[in-house]
Amino acid sequence: MSIIANYVRLTESQLAEWRQDSTFLNRVFGNQVPGVEHCDIDKAYEALNWLVSPVKKETQRRTKASWPDLDSIDMDDEAAVDEAFDNQPALSFDDLQSDILYLAFEGRIQVMERDPAIDTGYGGSSILDPVEVRAVAEAMS
Repeated sequence: MSIIANYVRLTESQLAEWRQDSTFLNRVFGNQVPGVEHCDIDKAYEALNWLVSPVKKETQRRTKASWPDLDSIDMDDEAAVDEAFDNQPALSFDDLQSDILYLAFEGRIQVMERDPAIDTGYGGSSILDPVEVRAVAEAMS
């Protein structure tokens, strides 16, 4: 089972603007509203991780910032859409150190550290030892 939702953090004045302007959400999606946090999710673990992990929030912000402005493109023009996505800026997460919550919620553990004996169809599973589980519990509290 999964969920589909968009979470947007706004100020009261931005919420009032949204109520008056039906294009406001499109501008949020286009990363054109300064200071607004937006998370488009389709899996429950991603929502939970976004709520608790600063690293997840930053990866989401960078990913969204790298998307082209689709409002200025005729979405029926496949060549223009392809060109917009082909010309995206380079995206890097090399400077981000994964926090324990990011690792726990998304299994962002190196392949060599996964357990190949526990495979649900996506490769070896990420396993947290008791010390890591305690660290997750402390971070969540």
